[in-house]
Amino acid sequence: MPSRSALNVSGFRNASSLKQLNFPSSENGLSRLIVTDVTDDVILVEGQDGGPSLRTSLSASCILNPQLGDQVLVYLDHESQAHFVLAVLKQAAQRSRSYSLGKEVSLLTDGNHLHIKAHAINLTATESEFRIERFQGIYQDKSERANTITVVANLVRHQMDRMIAKIRNSFRLIDGLDRTQAANIQYTAEHQILLKSSFTKLHSQHAVKVDAKKIDLG
Repeated sequence: MPSRSALNVSGFRNASSLKQLNFPSSENGLSRLIVTDVTDDVILVEGQDGGPSLRTSLSASCILNPQLGDQVLVYLDHESQAHFVLAVLKQAAQRSRSYSLGKEVSLLTDGNHLHIKAHAINLTATESEFRIERFQGIYQDKSERANTITVVANLVRHQMDRMIAKIRNSFRLIDGLDRTQAANIQYTAEHQILLKSSFTKLHSQHAVKVDAKKIDLG
């Protein structure tokens, strides 16, 4: 088993700001540093007492993106090798945070809000349950397939420019009033139309026209 020796930081540009720590290797180790700048692929860090900055990269296992002023755990390798930020130990301030799960997948937290950004999201489960007080969705295209759909609601509102429904069999049971208000109403049946009620009234402001080959009254 290798003996523990002090971390050799003499080859680093910010060696004066790094403390001597005991690690198995004399050429690498871990240190707590402060983030001074963040770009797309480079994270600049320095010692807690200041000093020159050190260029580091975000490790694949660290999904929380560091921000300015955060205290991070950095793996320091030989001067000619890359240095990596392994974890965010302490956040500088409570602000919005982003978590990178891949090049095109990220999570953003803003207070008590969670934003998910991804090219596609697939959910697979045997059973699921959602309890949401208020839900709002905006879709370019939406498609659903189900064997059975059950909707229980006190009020359902639909506002559409055009609605097309293709139904094999339809049955509606309405306890109260069923009212349709439109500029024009047209019913077309291939075989038969049947109206059955205790009282039937037809009221027209202008005219009533009945046209058929045969008309039976009574």
